[in-house]
Amino acid sequence: MSSVTSFAICGIGHIVSEGARVLATRANHPTHTRIKDARVIVRLTIGVVLMIALYWFAYRTTTGMAMRALAVDHDAARLMGINVTNQIRLAFLLGGALAAAAGVMLGIYYTQISFNLGFLIGLRAFTAAVVGGIGNIPGAMLGGILIGLLAAYSTGYVSGQWQDVIIFAVLIATLIIRPRGLLGERVAERM
Repeated sequence: MSSVTSFAICGIGHIVSEGARVLATRANHPTHTRIKDARVIVRLTIGVVLMIALYWFAYRTTTGMAMRALAVDHDAARLMGINVTNQIRLAFLLGGALAAAAGVMLGIYYTQISFNLGFLIGLRAFTAAVVGGIGNIPGAMLGGILIGLLAAYSTGYVSGQWQDVIIFAVLIATLIIRPRGLLGERVAERM
């Protein structure tokens, strides 16, 4: 799968974790209304459905298998009869569609849209992809949820100003302790 798709999944994972954070902290913030809670549940459900659908697509369909083969080796995929150009187009189309879904859900959450709305989310998505394991869809999902929950708890227990510092400290610790990511696999180097 392409890195665009991994980043889009991390963005959706961030939305899922943001929904979990809002639901978990509802007791501490009585200003939440039932309508706002319903919106959070809808976004949470859409995010989970999109993640399950992408996982199913990547691991249960022929096209998804071709995309994964292409991610491993372009030349071998071409020799196996996979149309490399079409698979790359489809991967970017899929990544763009997932990013658009994440953007719409973020726009609904923040009730406004600006040109730089996704910058911090993109940085966190990259962090989540590295923490979870680049190229591993369940790892990217797990990384997105962990980064979102870490952001929520660091804001609640430490300070909102230290939120990004704590997230990137976890990224650095992950790179030092387990460079492949939490669910990343050891891959042989190509010569």
